[in-house]
Amino acid sequence: MKIRPILWTYHKTKNREYPIKIRVTSSDGGKTTRQYYPLNFTIKREEWDNKAGRVKIDKRTNGQEINLRIISMTNEIERNFLNNSGAVPGQKESFYWWFEERLKYSKAKHGTYNYEK
Repeated sequence: MKIRPILWTYHKTKNREYPIKIRVTSSDGGKTTRQYYPLNFTIKREEWDNKAGRVKIDKRTNGQEINLRIISMTNEIERNFLNNSGAVPGQKESFYWWFEERLKYSKAKHGTYNYEK
């Protein structure tokens, strides 16, 4: 599962602003699905940092508020996925899978952990 904030450029408001949405991409058995969740904020294209998936704070007065809402909603979606999907350790594309892989990498690179000494 991938969660990415995006600027929805398919719909422009009268004041030339675009809505921000959270895109959730998941794949199951080779089938990819995308779901979009509105954030209920609109901004101009030049106020959006596409690489970071955030509002440029220096270009928007309430940019920090919008960025906090993006982080909050992303965390909420991830928490709901982990709680409702039955994600288990070792299941690819889950947080647990990523965390286990990260632990294996760290242990191979750095040897034993402090708590094992």
